[in-house]
Amino acid sequence: MSGASNVSFNIKTEVTPAYYEELLDYIHQNYVQPSSQPSANVRRKVENEHYVLEFTRLGSNGEWYIDVSIKTGVPIQVTLTPSHAAVYEGS
Repeated sequence: MSGASNVSFNIKTEVTPAYYEELLDYIHQNYVQPSSQPSANVRRKVENEHYVLEFTRLGSNGEWYIDVSIKTGVPIQVTLTPSHAAVYEGS
């Protein structure tokens, strides 16, 4: 990751913990799978009692990628890790 830094943000939601797994299912089915940009390394896990969805969004011609992690809880935590700083510049 040559000089690129993570971008993290939180999403406040009123989704109760009983529906966290379904929330990640919804994100996967409606945003990760049908996207015009391919994804790789899609996986689900439980980390410290929080459901986590991780995937890698691949750029055109494999020139870049962004690792995405979505962790349920209050709030929902999203972390984006680009392959390099130019990804943020519209590469």
